[in-house]
Amino acid sequence: MRLKWSVREVLSAYTNRWALEVAFEGAKQVLEDPANRLPRAVRRSAPMALVLYGLIVLWFDRAGHQWVRFPRRPWYRRKREVSFQDMATTLRRKSWEEQLAAVVPPGGISNNWLAQVVEWIARVG
Repeated sequence: MRLKWSVREVLSAYTNRWALEVAFEGAKQVLEDPANRLPRAVRRSAPMALVLYGLIVLWFDRAGHQWVRFPRRPWYRRKREVSFQDMATTLRRKSWEEQLAAVVPPGGISNNWLAQVVEWIARVG
């Protein structure tokens, strides 16, 4: 125990941990499946969620940031920072767009409708 630490040292130690807490929360809330019941599945799901979390953040930093879209949220009118949920939504949308681009011809009548459906699918996860 660090009973001799000053208030500044204690607060500094906890603020350094904040990024780790955000990563754990994002991996658990967005990626981890709570339906796991078998012991091996339970032991594997959290580490796999953290690996996927890291890969998604790296992808977003390298390329995904250029495609992020914020939905209309009246309570977040000035939102500028991206959450992990926004990163995962952007990846899902881009994945769906790539998969459907091979099936649906560009410039068709249904492209606007298809874009709305892809956006909805990406947001619901």
